[in-house]
Amino acid sequence: MYGTVRTVVWEDGGGNPASYPMAKKREEPNGQMMNLLPALGRLEDIDGVCMRLHLEFEESFDLDWTHLLRLRREAYQVGRQLLESSDGMMREGLSELLFPAAPADPRMRRLAPVTPVPFILQLDSAQSVKLEPGDVLPLDFLLVGRGRHFAQAFACLFRDLGRRGLFNGQGHFTLDRVDAVGIDGAAIPIWHTGAAWREPEWPLHQLWPEEISMRPCTLTFITPARILARGKPLFRPGLKHLVPVMVRRVSSLVHAWCGVDLLADPQALLAELPATDIRGTLRWQDWRRLEGDHTSQDLGGVVGSVDIPREWLEVAGPFIHLCRQFNFGKGAAFGAGSFILNR
Repeated sequence: MYGTVRTVVWEDGGGNPASYPMAKKREEPNGQMMNLLPALGRLEDIDGVCMRLHLEFEESFDLDWTHLLRLRREAYQVGRQLLESSDGMMREGLSELLFPAAPADPRMRRLAPVTPVPFILQLDSAQSVKLEPGDVLPLDFLLVGRGRHFAQAFACLFRDLGRRGLFNGQGHFTLDRVDAVGIDGAAIPIWHTGAAWREPEWPLHQLWPEEISMRPCTLTFITPARILARGKPLFRPGLKHLVPVMVRRVSSLVHAWCGVDLLADPQALLAELPATDIRGTLRWQDWRRLEGDHTSQDLGGVVGSVDIPREWLEVAGPFIHLCRQFNFGKGAAFGAGSFILNR
């Protein structure tokens, strides 16, 4: 199975966290940071739902994990066609889902000028699978905050995508059914082929970590992360590049879709990050080739592992933890930049 909403269980740690540029509720003697007070909104409003799409394939198809990372092109082409043929609430939902408006807040525009989409493909491993006619592939997507209100539009997008094919006109499928995945991992049926869509009572996943340990951990990428600086990919990034991208992604997602403004001054938090850089075994890996009219170019992303020391967690621990479910870097919505945290 490809993924589900992921939860990291943090072990007890010791010591006192450094101050965030937002109010702290309190510190525990064992050194775990309790809930932080956001600049606007409530941390409990940072939630999401897990939507499982069951794709029943109509033909043999060798699914490579890179096909999923490249799903954006196919999905947006289908989405634009669906927008042209839709009207009313469906058209409005698709438009906001795929092309959310830029942040109205100037401060947020400086932090992240493009509003991220609210859906994130959850991948627990990078694997390939050979599919035969009748095989069903489950794909789990996290819908952040009010993104769940566009679940029907998202299902319609994949219904039409099946007619086009998952990749380059191949891998045709039927959207067989849709489930909600509860906190306990149990699947709750919400729609199946031939049925009318009825807005479900979604089981909500509270996403903000209640407690964060200051014990060091190791970040290991599941899928390559394409990290850009001034529009160009970073081939050998370190924590000083990765963590700011995580902070920006988390802050912009929860601002846009949960109505929670985590940081009164985002730049103040970024300025508190340690000056020393750590790169670990992070390295660039090519995983696809972009063909043009007269040229070709290898495209890829960063893979490997890097240790995250205590001093980094003291400043950005909750953001790193939450980004575990959001992925980060270019293509994060379709599974790129997925990672695990181990202690």
